[in-house]
Amino acid sequence: MKKFAALVLAAWMTAGAAGAAEKPKVTIYTSMYEDIIEAMTDVLAEKFPDYDVEFFYGGTGTLQAKIAAEMDTKKLGCDILMVADPSYALELKAKGILHPYASKEAAHLAFEYDAEGCWYPVRVSNMILAYNPEKYGKEDVPRTFADFAGESMKGVGSMSNPLTSGTALVAISALKDKYGYGYYDKLGAWRPA
Repeated sequence: MKKFAALVLAAWMTAGAAGAAEKPKVTIYTSMYEDIIEAMTDVLAEKFPDYDVEFFYGGTGTLQAKIAAEMDTKKLGCDILMVADPSYALELKAKGILHPYASKEAAHLAFEYDAEGCWYPVRVSNMILAYNPEKYGKEDVPRTFADFAGESMKGVGSMSNPLTSGTALVAISALKDKYGYGYYDKLGAWRPA
């Protein structure tokens, strides 16, 4: 079974020897927003001009479903996976799907990474509270996530779907760790019927 990052390493090591007119292709599945992908595309083209880097964009849930289907057929379509949900990397590692790569830059990373080099952090997930100042005053909106679960938010609050957004899934897990499951009981109580 094709392993993530294996083609990248093999392509980079053999490109000089191959001398082929066609550039080796590296496929990256990512849940990052398209404007960030565009910026990365330009940088990657500059840093690795001998490679054809292609991105496939989708929410974390979409990418997980795509990869599950590809694993069933034993034909993975990506070489690198970049999603917000770190637990998915642990799942893929346990299944033997990830290929270890010892990055020379690992010591400079600010966040935890896999000691065997099967996964590295590539971004920080942020979940924020925001409001429409044309509808609400600053004093009328929650100031903390704990306040967000209060009665004042009944029928007016929302968040992204954790089944499709890795960032939302990570936020839900962090909020559960901070406030416990009762937090979600409170949120559920103000959800519109």
